Amino acid sequence: MRLYALPMIALALAACSDNNPTTDAGPDGSLPDANKPDVVADAPSDAPQGDAGDGGAMAVSGTVLLADMTFVDPEAAAVGGVNGGYHVFSFSNTSVGKGGLVVSGTSPIGGCLVTQYDPTHLPNGTLDANTITVADAPGDSGATTGLLKTVGPCNYNSTLGEYLCVSNNETGQAVGAVGTDSVVPGTVTFQLTKAVTGENLVGSYLMVNGFTNPDYNSGASAFPIINQPDATHLMVVDTNHLNDSGAAPTDLAEAATAVSYTVLNAAGPVPIAGQAADFLGTGSITISKPANSVWPAINFTASVPGDGWTLTDPGNPSALPLTGTASADIVFGCGTAGADGGSTCGPESNAPVKIVTLLNGHATKKSVAGLPAFVMPTDVDGTDTYLTFQCAALGVHSATLTKAAQQAIINFNPTRVELAVINGAGNILTSGSNQTNLIIGHALVGHTTHP
Repeated sequence: MRLYALPMIALALAACSDNNPTTDAGPDGSLPDANKPDVVADAPSDAPQGDAGDGGAMAVSGTVLLADMTFVDPEAAAVGGVNGGYHVFSFSNTSVGKGGLVVSGTSPIGGCLVTQYDPTHLPNGTLDANTITVADAPGDSGATTGLLKTVGPCNYNSTLGEYLCVSNNETGQAVGAVGTDSVVPGTVTFQLTKAVTGENLVGSYLMVNGFTNPDYNSGASAFPIINQPDATHLMVVDTNHLNDSGAAPTDLAEAATAVSYTVLNAAGPVPIAGQAADFLGTGSITISKPANSVWPAINFTASVPGDGWTLTDPGNPSALPLTGTASADIVFGCGTAGADGGSTCGPESNAPVKIVTLLNGHATKKSVAGLPAFVMPTDVDGTDTYLTFQCAALGVHSATLTKAAQQAIINFNPTRVELAVINGAGNILTSGSNQTNLIIGHALVGHTTHP
């Protein structure tokens, strides 16, 4: 299982009548693409088809997304909040005849695109576009800092077929562990020999293995980091430990000498830590990468939009209609003024595309029995059947989930649906007839369980 299901954004930001990417999109959404298929899905069927950056035969569709996410589910608030950074860095070969089965819509821009993935309809293959670096923008300081947490470097993992941002990767280390239920229930604190001086890892995830006590090993999963008392201690939420009775000897300290651990950054929201898990501030960030045969060099700097924003439109991402007949379009966003008439959308960005509102969702058929209301089961490509859906608006602070998209989701009869409403900004990058969409911002995420 995972705390989030949001995957790959193939949001087409650029099939646009305005061919100047340095200007804002009009309110008509005339601009046109995160599984880690779901923060906007695989490219729509009309995505650009052309040569890859090196003149080869591939058609490349890319998404570079970094956002802070806050779960709005009441159950999430009950565990101290679920917050944190999430990245989708994805470059897909859209010329291989995959990309799922479109069941509703033709484009996410000004409408919605609903796509089904199953054993006979697979996501497009992913590509390695070189190391991606995320950094605080030069000149930022104090309250204007854009990047609050350590991120990466971010490299493509060919085994998983996705990018991972890894700040620490150690083997054969002496590491101590002790259950810290008396401090925060359901937690373990690890003591590292190698200090993480200058790094802020709250909101990241820790993969750790090598202890005799199985409660202290994450296995193939990872533990959310919720506190960093100093440069050698990390407190995590230990799902193994949470399943214990809490009695000794599960809380006993253990010092192991051959521990391997990896810290994954911006891998998804974490519980308990609240806003301390946020990755993005109110300043600017820089996202960059060297050129390779998949995509040319990227060097993008812009201020982060949407800090502190709230939903004011009628749509509630934790209360979607999942039965019956869709009766009306549902609008999500901050386009409606608050009671005092003031803005609820947070600061705007100085990015070339200043306002991007995205609805990005994932609908699963897998059992959610025993899972908290804000946790999604993991859908496995080639084995499970699931839907992704994306709706986008450019130049306005609201996006619409259409009746047709709602009905496609209802007809799918999902057990649970996750929806992220993303208040973002960014740029449209092109290479020949191919495009990559770069998006930064803040998202409010909700979950609806079938009644």
